[in-house]
Order: sequence, then structure tokens, then C-alpha cells
Amino acid sequence: MIDASNAGTGPNQGTWISAINDNGAMVGHFYNPKDRIHSFLRDPAGNFIPITVKEQGSNLPTSAIVLNNKGVVAGTYTDSIYASHGFVRSASGEIRKFDAPDAYFGTSRGTRVGGINDEGLISGDFDRLPGPDYHGYLRKP
Repeated sequence: MIDASNAGTGPNQGTWISAINDNGAMVGHFYNPKDRIHSFLRDPAGNFIPITVKEQGSNLPTSAIVLNNKGVVAGTYTDSIYASHGFVRSASGEIRKFDAPDAYFGTSRGTRVGGINDEGLISGDFDRLPGPDYHGYLRKP
């Protein structure tokens, strides 16, 4: 069993692992006892490394979705109006935010991450007005 040490144990709480690479590193997220979502990278030795996207000094709800064999992580975070945005975390820990071109941002709308390859290409989908209609995107490193 794999659980983040700060994961809650109540209903709809716990640890979700969303991807594993060929080296045994994993990414995912967990809900703590206060129902706050946090993301992590779990290295092959079993160490949990938090992944946090910050905006104006606040930690935002973040979901690490995918990682490649070079240790680059991509995922989605939610802003203060509950719109979704993408992020990519380098193997050294640098986080960059991004949005798909022409994405509409509103509650439960925006940019979502679906995949990453070893070259760092990120795929996903986004919402556009007058929608909701969905479109794919490919982000180059």
C-alpha cells in the first residue's frame, strides 16, 4: 500500500497515484484531513516530494497527472475562480504554468493535461467559448 503521510482517512480522502515511469517514480495527489488537495512526486526510493503551484503567495489545489522517464511532471491546478490551468515541473523542481491558446476560463473550465512524452511534449484538452466544447492541444517544451 502506498499512502502520502499527510493523506486523510475519511470519506473521499486518501492517496491517488495517476502515473508511473520506467524508473519507478510515481505522481499523484492526495486529500488531507481538511479536504485540501496536494500533489506529489514519489521517487524510486519511496520519498514523497510535494509539488505546489503558487499564485500571489497562496498554494493552489494541484493535481500531478503524468510524468516522463526524465522526471518531468505535468498536471493541472485550479485558480481562485476554480478555472483549470496546466503546469509542468522540470526534473530539477522548477514549475512553469501554461494555458492552451484560446482557452476559456470559468468554473470547471480551462486547460487540462492528459499526457507527456520523453521529449517533453504535453497533450491535453481545453474549453472554448461559446461551448462548452472541447479541443485538443500539444504544448512543446
